[in-house]
Amino acid sequence: MLLIGFYSINTLKKGTVSWRGEHLINISEYTNIEELNIYNTPMGIGYLTGFSNISIPSHQLKICDIGFYKDSFKVNYKIQHELKYNAGTIKRAIREILSAKYGKLMNLPFCIALADNFLEAAVEDEELIYRLKSFQKNNDWLGIVKLFEPLSEIKDKPHIWNNTTLLNTLSFACAKLSEVYTNLRKQFPDENEKKKYLDSKKYYRTNVIEIRNRCILLNPENAGYYSNLGYTHYQHCLELTTPGGRRDGKILEEAQKALENLNNALELDPNRISDLYRKGQILTQIIPPNVLFGGKNIPTAEVINDIRKKMKGGIACFQKAESVYELIPLIDEKLLIRFKKEYIKSLYDIARAYNDLVIYKWKWTDYIENEINNSSPENSDNIISQNNLEYINKSIYYIEKCINCDLEEQVKKIYADGIILGERDGKIDGILKLYAAGKYYFKKYLILSENQKGNEAEEFRVIAEKYFKAALRCRFPKEKQSQSKNFIAERLSRLYITKKEYEKAYKTIEPYVKPKTDYYIRYTYAISAIKLGKLKEAKNQIELALKFEKFNKDTETGKKLLSLLPLIPPP
Repeated sequence: MLLIGFYSINTLKKGTVSWRGEHLINISEYTNIEELNIYNTPMGIGYLTGFSNISIPSHQLKICDIGFYKDSFKVNYKIQHELKYNAGTIKRAIREILSAKYGKLMNLPFCIALADNFLEAAVEDEELIYRLKSFQKNNDWLGIVKLFEPLSEIKDKPHIWNNTTLLNTLSFACAKLSEVYTNLRKQFPDENEKKKYLDSKKYYRTNVIEIRNRCILLNPENAGYYSNLGYTHYQHCLELTTPGGRRDGKILEEAQKALENLNNALELDPNRISDLYRKGQILTQIIPPNVLFGGKNIPTAEVINDIRKKMKGGIACFQKAESVYELIPLIDEKLLIRFKKEYIKSLYDIARAYNDLVIYKWKWTDYIENEINNSSPENSDNIISQNNLEYINKSIYYIEKCINCDLEEQVKKIYADGIILGERDGKIDGILKLYAAGKYYFKKYLILSENQKGNEAEEFRVIAEKYFKAALRCRFPKEKQSQSKNFIAERLSRLYITKKEYEKAYKTIEPYVKPKTDYYIRYTYAISAIKLGKLKEAKNQIELALKFEKFNKDTETGKKLLSLLPLIPPP
């Protein structure tokens, strides 16, 4: 089949066309015109060239005569009818076919001979891709999927099942339709409706995995395909840990599959910022709590050491993402904008992970025992170590860097104070940055003060208090306005308890104690109440904390607090 490009509809209607000079040389590079005749090339397609003509329909041609002369090539034809494919689709198909065979093209030849069945498949692909792009532009993921339905039959369509461009787009649409980031208990009180919803999500989830594995099989050297599959399993981990979310999966299995694919992607391209960030999240945020707190048995020392190694590996991933981002040239604005979120979140999560490595335990019971013994709390389990100081100092360094880097330069010039900078939302909510900074400074104070370094420690408690107060003043973004600040008030209340400002501790936390308050908030509230002589109120809070053991990770503390209450001297 001959594919012939025309300048205008009038030149197409002439019924004859010829080429010589540079146009003839260009045609001869891709087609052996001496072998063409009306018997082996009886049909053709005429389309209009030029960007302004891409939406104009192409035409079916009957080839009447083909003539090759010394310095020219001529074709006579008859126009039969319009085709459903426009000029843009035909040109994209030709470019795709020739590029695959010859490499990138600068200009298309005005005439080329192609096998009709090969052209038909390419045209269908290009038409499908063109329609896909319009759906993508409008985020119409269901519209994309409907173009391929039934999905169970795409394996029987070679032009789809062997086309990574089409499969990759389809997998992305299925991934979007499979997402379950919602509290199912609230959204679906009816169990049948919830099951129907989850079954529909599982259908898309299953197809995502199958299609992305197919892309890897077709092109195992493409890091992006491993990355996509790794992200799928990473997404499943997030869904399985969403409060009230789906529970039809195993978090650690999904985490392992995510790691395998992310490692494959990073082996092919070690500087993939998004993959480095996701791997860091899995190693520091997803695996540790599910190994340490996800089972009934207490983890062994060997398991704990293995988790700490994983966390350090995760920190290394975040730091690699940090260094790769900082090496992007300032002139490459698109890349800087594209990966800014992962960069800032990496800084935030490096700080969090280093804090998690600190071996320290806050002991509520010490603050009752010192009431009984009339002494200061010792927290003797919290022995200072060089590692603890190193880790908490790195937490402080990275949260301050996160606060500073999470703002545009013009904002930094206006606001010089770090706490005021932290109040502004960026890639991370301001309230979370402030709370994290306060938490790390407070922990440094506790580590130092409990190891006879009180004078050196005090400045860090002062800074921590400023950050906690700023966090309480700060507002969540509009979409998170319903979230409670109880976790901030609880930590500030702890700080006041260490200062023996018990009235402040009590008044700070009291407004945040609700019927469904977390156990640790009730424990701190109880301590402040005890210090003010409100023993009945303290007992009530401790009993409420122990009432729902399923949601209490530290029932041992609650039971010990109750046993100590009768020993406290009356006010």
